[in-house]
This record gives sequence, C-alpha cells and structure tokens, in this order.
Amino acid sequence: MPIPGNYRSIRSLALCIVFVGIILSSFFVVTATPWVDSTLSNTSYVEQQGWKKLDTNVTVSSTTDDFSNGYLIVNITDNLTSYDALRVVSNGSLNVTGDAVYWESDRIGTIDSTYDGSNGILRIDFTSAVSLPNSGFETGDTTGWIINNSYPGVNGQAWVESPFDDPDVVTGPGTNDDPLVDDHSSVSQTTAVQSSLVYAGSYALKLTIGGTVSKTFGTAHGPMVTSSTFSADEGDNLSVRWYALDGGDWYDVYGFVYKDADNDGIWDSSEEYQKLFHDVGSDTGGWITTNATIASNVAGSNIRFLFLNGNYDNTGGQGIGSSLYIDGIVLNINTTSYVNNTIAENIIENIEFSNSCDAPNILKTYNVTLKESNNDVDSSSATILITPVNDVPGAPGNFTNPSTGHSLERGGVVNITWEEATDPDGDYLNYDLWFYNGTWTQIGNMLSSASMLFTMPSDNVTEGKFKVYANDTLLNSSEINVTFGILDAPEFTYSPEDQEQLSKCGEELNFTIESTLMSGFQWFVDGSPISGSGYTVVQNSNDSATSSYCLINSSEYINDADFFMGTYNISVVASNSSLLRNDTYSWDWTITNSSTASSGDDISFIINGSVNVTSSGNESYVKINTTDSNNTDDNGLLCGIVSVEFNTTNNPSGVILKVEVINKTSINESEAGFSQDSVYQYVDISFNNITLVNNQSYSRNIQFKVLNELNGGNLIINTVALKHLKTGTWETYTPTLLYDDGNYSHFMVYNVTGFSPFAVMASYGSTTTSTTSSSDGLPYYLKKQILDKAAQETTEEVSQESAIAEDAADSEVPTVVENEQVNAGSHEVASTTSEIIDNEDSSGSNGTILVAGTFILFLLLLFILKRRSNE
Repeated sequence: MPIPGNYRSIRSLALCIVFVGIILSSFFVVTATPWVDSTLSNTSYVEQQGWKKLDTNVTVSSTTDDFSNGYLIVNITDNLTSYDALRVVSNGSLNVTGDAVYWESDRIGTIDSTYDGSNGILRIDFTSAVSLPNSGFETGDTTGWIINNSYPGVNGQAWVESPFDDPDVVTGPGTNDDPLVDDHSSVSQTTAVQSSLVYAGSYALKLTIGGTVSKTFGTAHGPMVTSSTFSADEGDNLSVRWYALDGGDWYDVYGFVYKDADNDGIWDSSEEYQKLFHDVGSDTGGWITTNATIASNVAGSNIRFLFLNGNYDNTGGQGIGSSLYIDGIVLNINTTSYVNNTIAENIIENIEFSNSCDAPNILKTYNVTLKESNNDVDSSSATILITPVNDVPGAPGNFTNPSTGHSLERGGVVNITWEEATDPDGDYLNYDLWFYNGTWTQIGNMLSSASMLFTMPSDNVTEGKFKVYANDTLLNSSEINVTFGILDAPEFTYSPEDQEQLSKCGEELNFTIESTLMSGFQWFVDGSPISGSGYTVVQNSNDSATSSYCLINSSEYINDADFFMGTYNISVVASNSSLLRNDTYSWDWTITNSSTASSGDDISFIINGSVNVTSSGNESYVKINTTDSNNTDDNGLLCGIVSVEFNTTNNPSGVILKVEVINKTSINESEAGFSQDSVYQYVDISFNNITLVNNQSYSRNIQFKVLNELNGGNLIINTVALKHLKTGTWETYTPTLLYDDGNYSHFMVYNVTGFSPFAVMASYGSTTTSTTSSSDGLPYYLKKQILDKAAQETTEEVSQESAIAEDAADSEVPTVVENEQVNAGSHEVASTTSEIIDNEDSSGSNGTILVAGTFILFLLLLFILKRRSNE
C-alpha cells in the first residue's frame, strides 16, 4: 500500500530530529566540563587573619570522572601581589607531604616547583612524571641549585671509593698511599650553565676542576652542586643523564640522592644517602643514563640530588683537569590511583589563602582551573573581599643624637634626632617626645619630623633619658629610648692669649691648652697633623688629659736656608667623645728671617705689600703698596711707609716685600749718632730677591707719611728726614713734600741706594709752630686759598692763557718735585732740598718778604694778561 505524502514527511522529520538529538547528545558528552551546574562561593577575609579556606563546599561534575594526566590550578587574578599566598592542606584522606599529594596511601599528584602557591599561584599536576626545580637548567643559570666552588676534597667519608677499585684503572708504576683522601695542591673549581654540550633542551650544567695534586697518582675533587628538595616514595623511579671527560687527566665523578633531614642544604655525615653512580676514566664517550629506584632510607620529603666532579692523576705527572656535565633529571612516581570528581572536590575544598600585606587591595578575584584526562579544560571564579584594619605604626629608629653612652651639656641646646618610623598602612606619622631627669615630662607633642631642639636643664643631675613614640593619630607605636650623661661644658685656657703671634726665625714658641674636662688633643699646622722635626708635642687621642702643649723651634721646624718669611696656622682640637664635642682653637704665627731685629719681641708688626707691575718692552715698573690701617707699633703709630717703587729690566715676577715695623728702642744710639727720641718710626724694608732689587734696579723710591700732630705738638717740616742704614753707616735723605691730607704730611725720597733698615726722623713743636710750610713760610693750602681768592677778585673771566699762567704759578711751590728732579741723582735731590730748608731756617722775616713779593708779582702778571685779553 502506498505511503501518504504527509506521513512520509512526518516520518522524515522525526528521523531528522532523532539524528540531530543523537549528534547533540554526543556533543554534550564530549564537551562536558567539570563545572556543569556548579559555582565557587565568594569569601570574606580580615586583613592578615592568617590562612583561610576559600570554599569548603565545592561540586565538581565531569563526565569522564578522570583527571589523570591533568592538573588543578588555583590563582589570584585581579590585584595579585607578592603578599598573596595559596596552599593545599591535609584533611581526612587527603595528605600533603612536601610537594607530594596523597589520597590515603597513594600518591596522586605533585605540587609544581615553580607555582607552589608562594606568589598567589598554585598548580598540582596529576601525572606520574614530576617536574623537579630547574632539573634541565633551562633557566639558563643555576637557579634552585647550591653551588660549592671551594670544595675541600674527600677525606675518607663512608661513600668514598678508591679510583684503583674501578676496572678501567690499571695500576701503573706507582699508587697513592691513601687514595680515599684527596691531595689538593693548587686547585681551581668552576660551575657554569652552558649550551655547547647538552642532552636535551638548550642548556646543561658543567662542573670543571683543574690544577695540580701534591702526590703522584693522587686525587682531587670539586666542585659540588646540590639541588632543591623534592619528595619521592620508595619505588619511584629516577633517571639522570651525565657526561664526563678528561681535561688534563682522568675524571673521578659521583652522583647521589640524600635525605636532608634538617633541610639546611648540607650533606651531614648522619644523613641517609643513595649512590647513583661513581666512575673513573678518560671519556664516557657520550651521555650516560643512570636509572634508579628510590630506596626506603631516603624516601619521603626533603630529598636532594648531589653531584661531585673530581680528577685522578692517572699519568703520575700531578697535573689534573676534568669536567662533568649534568642534564635531563626526571622523577616518575609509582602510583595506581588517579584523581576523580570526589578527590578533585576534596582538594579544592582544602585550598587555603593568606595575605600578609598591611595595606592590601580590598577586592581580589580567584580562579580555579581543572584539566581532565580527555584534555578538556574549564574554569570558575569567585571574589575575596578583604576587610582592612588599622595597624600599629612601627617603632621609631634609634636615637642618633644623643646616642647611648654619650653625654649632653648642662644648660646647652641639643638637636635631638632619631630615625623615622614607618606605618604599615602608609599613614602620616607624628612623634611624641619625653624627657626624664627624675620624672618623665613630655617635651614634644605631635612633632612632624624626627628631630627637636631642646635646652637641657641647668640643675645638678648627672643622667637623663629621652623616649619617643610614633603615632598615626589612632595608635601609638612602642617606644624607643636612650640614656645619656649630663656634664658641664668644658672651659679652656690658651697660651699665648693673643692669637696673632710674631717671631724671628730661630726662636721657640710654646702653644698650650688647658681644659676643665678630660679630653683628647691633637695639634695641626695649616690643617695637617704636625710632623717633621723641631717640635715637641704632648697630646693624647682619648679623653684622659686636661692639658696639652706644642713647643716649636721655628728654624728647626722650617729648616730652609733661603727662608724669607711665612705665616703658619697652629691649631689644636680638643675632643670629648662623651659629649661628641670637638673644640678648635688656633693661632696665626708669622715667622720672619729678620736681619735687623734681635728677637721677635722687637718687631711690632709686619706688612706684606701688594705688588703691581707695569711692563713696557723689556722694562718693568714695580710699585708695592704698603699702607696698613689695622696695626700700630708700641707708640700707637701706623706704618709710615706708604709705598715702595723701582724700575728694572729683569723679570720681577715672584718678588715679595715685607716691611718690619721695629721698636725704635732697639737702635744703638752710640753707633747711630742720633737719639731714639728723634726717630718717628724705625722700619726694615726687605725683599726675598735682594739681588734683583738692590743691584739690578734703578729709580728706587720710597713714599712715607708722618703725622701732622703728635703728643700735642705740630710737625716741623724741615726736621723730616729719612735715614738709611747701609753697610753699618747711616745715610741721610732729605725728602720732598708731596701733599698734606689733613692728618699726615706725605713725602717722597727718590733714588735710594738700596733697601734695608730705615729710620723716619721728625720733630714736633708747640701748637703755634708752622706745619707743612712751603718755601715762603706759608702753609701750602693757605697760600693756595689766597692766590685763588686774589685771582677771582681781579677778573671774572679768565682766558686760556691766564689759566695756564695761573696753573704755572701754583706749580711753583718748591716742595713739589719737577720731572727733572725725579730723574736726578739722590745727592742732587738732597742738595736742592736742603738748600730750600736752609733758606727757610735763615730768617723768618725774609720768608715774609718773599711771600709778599711773590704775591705782588703774581697780581702784576694777572693784570698784564687781563689787559692783553681786553685789547
């Protein structure tokens, strides 16, 4: 019977639906994931509360119910920091020992050596092949290995074997008398990860030894390397690849695993071990694979690999060298169990989280990922809400001033300082400071910095204390305190009292210091500890004396035959370690090699003039300013020498001048031929290059000044003279008056025969005696005023010619020397000037007539010039 068309259509549709259903059903079975109809729970966490389980009620649904050759990863994804940590803990049938995970007695997985939970990532592999830390050295370095490149050599340990027990070693002409003890002489050891000779991957480890042994046919071993720890059960399988070859003589190498019971990375003699290999020879001929089954004496946790390179002097020449290569270390666990849904649920429910941060992010996300045996991978996530807490600030650091054992001055001001505190939450901190000298008193409140100025009390206490707290306005830290002594500040007495000292070369000077406090002393010259010869120093470097001195003989200390003059700074530092105090006192000591003064006491002071050189062609004009307004002699007078000048065709560079102002009481009146009272000032003008200045120069001039009034008397101009001591005889120079500045009359002496001692001569009369007179008897400034007034009254308009004439009239004052006089010889100057002085002395009336005559002639000259200008 034929099938109706609509029925056929319905049947076709039904078949299609069934077919599609079968396909979809198959699809869901294949792609079913562990987290079907399951989610993770969010969790709360109080800051630093310790370890807490993330989720204790987890459902794992997978169609395979099999995670063999899969893994479990739990990790923090959002706001991950190094403070986050994860771990899996034992609970019921679940046991965790080291990196091994057990279900009841069967090992089901291994905690990854890199992702061990320490940085917020935990991975557990459910495979039989265990990943050991850097077992293939693919990090490119020795991460995870302990390196000993200074191995001292074997010394008869129980595991040591004689190289002569190896079948490859044929006993030659001699043997080592103690083959179980190394014979290191000069041995080098190196360890490196290299890429030129590898078993698998890109890198392998190379251990190298070289050098010499102290005995023929001797041995030497090193370096030694030790791995990180791992866990293995009895019956688990190990394999390691190694390669050894000589590099000067035969290798003698070892490989072990041992149980590091105290987990210190050192193989102690009491710790159990299992030898993997020992071999002696010249070349393994390629990579050797050593397989071993973990023995019961080393099974468990904290197992380490240990490899030792070594060398045997097979040739008897005592030169050694060999290498050992390590690569391809594998551990295969021996297990019959596999992880199913129930075990996976149990493991996840025993994952714990902790965060050690004092200021953590308050919201984190964690993720759980599972991989099944069919390679399906799925994940689920949840959040961790962290409730922060205010942490107590860290204690401030130690006091830096004062520090324990030191003292402070009674009544002194101290800058109290301490090391800053830190706050776990990053809060801003203040400080509270307290002081104790019988009772505690708060002296600083809410200080913003770790320091405070404080005035110590003056009461008679010998000990005090400070303590400081840090606070974040809510919580105070623990205190930091310091105990110190309280002392009176030291007082010092110094000798000489005057800090400016002047001595003649050859004299001794004793510098001393006395303190009221036991101190240490050290002496310096120009900032450097005193050394050399010619001195005696009493000093001590600790707080055990109250006085010290430094006696210096200037000529012995200087010890320079060409010494001219020098100024030295003598200083002493008094140190007191209890007060942390250094007191410095110094003297400026000028030493001169004087040819005039009999001792330094005869010299009032010394002037070093500033040198100014003007050169033209091969000629140099040297002028040295010696004006000094800071020092006076025993009579209260400033140095009378104003400047010294000379010309020379030699090079004057390096010329130094000194003017010694000498007490005039040192002049021998009987030898000099004049009295000390007639001397205004006694000076010695000298140069360091006396040959150039006295013999290779010309136009040697000296400008000096003399007070207009002294001891109630006025200066008598015609008594001013300059005496020069030359080769035992006093020469006399009559000076030229230059000008009067109101206080001093300034003079110039031209063409002196040389530079050596000079005596400035001057007499003073009553207050009616004329001062600074010109040759007509009138003072120069008074005569100038009269001439100026007369010229103004004669005419209102002066022509150019009359102005020239007036200037010429003014320049006719005899005391101002013309150019011809400057270039004249010294005797001519003296003669001309003395004639003027003689004329002044001849008659007071003649002087008056001469002034009147000169004035009449001047008026007549002005009248004639005026009349010509009108015409």
